[in-house]
Amino acid sequence: MTAFAGTPTLPEERLVLWRTLFPLFRALARFLAPWTLEGAERIPKTGGYILVSNHINWKDPPWIEFALGRAIRFMAKRELFQIPVMGFALRAIGAFPVRRGEPDRAALQMALKVLEAGHPAGFFPEGHRSESGALIRGHPGIALIARRSNAVIVPIGVIGTPRARLGAFWRRDILLRVGEPFHAADLGVDMADAQGLTDAIMGRIAQMLTPEMRGAYQMAEIAENGKMPRRDDLLEVVAPTAFASKLVEGPKLRLASSEQTDRARKAIDEFLDAVVPSEERPYIVTDKASVFDVTSLSPDEIKERCLNRYGVRLSDEDLVLPLWKLVERLNRGASGATPS
Repeated sequence: MTAFAGTPTLPEERLVLWRTLFPLFRALARFLAPWTLEGAERIPKTGGYILVSNHINWKDPPWIEFALGRAIRFMAKRELFQIPVMGFALRAIGAFPVRRGEPDRAALQMALKVLEAGHPAGFFPEGHRSESGALIRGHPGIALIARRSNAVIVPIGVIGTPRARLGAFWRRDILLRVGEPFHAADLGVDMADAQGLTDAIMGRIAQMLTPEMRGAYQMAEIAENGKMPRRDDLLEVVAPTAFASKLVEGPKLRLASSEQTDRARKAIDEFLDAVVPSEERPYIVTDKASVFDVTSLSPDEIKERCLNRYGVRLSDEDLVLPLWKLVERLNRGASGATPS
């Protein structure tokens, strides 16, 4: 590992593995899963910058790099670096590890060194993939890096990577939208408020996404100026449950009465309080969120808690359901329906 200690700060020509294999892998990726890049002229030609993006699929980091054609020094979860071959490859191409769910001073310092060395550094502020495809509330670490470095920030919206099938070369499912570069100071928020600054940065990413992908950042204010409203104004829960609304044949959603919506909200709040306490739930809850979008608990931990609280044994498929549907499933099972 010490042999790679300074790799993220090396220029591209000294990243031997990246320089040797990148052209081949890029050509292969272009054939297997072609992409469309909008706003390429907004990418800085030289120098370091902070690249921020939503995260919905494992293809996101490599396809961003393929599309931009430049070595992006991505911050990736520490667990990936503990896999022998993958860890070697990640370090060799300039990626660096971060401990998720806790402050990591070493990762912060490395990110600042990468930017000081004039290289682009890539971040997914949500902290992990969104299983629902909708934005999760960002972690404040990105605000610290933006504030300390004063580097240019380039937002990218990634669309379509989950449905992109490798080998379907006649389709262009992957769309990458590049937003206008900006500095943290341009956002008009209190620079001392790390979460507020993060929310404003996430708002710029949301602008690059379709409305159904904006998740926690779907408020109308984003479309106008990229700024977030007061934290108290953030939507806590909008739950289209069976008793709150019903999805009928076709694309229309039959809306519920306010009384039914309140019942749905209460059921979800009770589930979260029982299974994912607030201290383990750093993300905003929205109508499209799954349990993975509001906590970093492992699937086994969530299943065990649900079994203890509701007496229902969940499957992996249950855990990726929207929260409103998962709560409906648990309540139905707890009330006597045969669990699947």
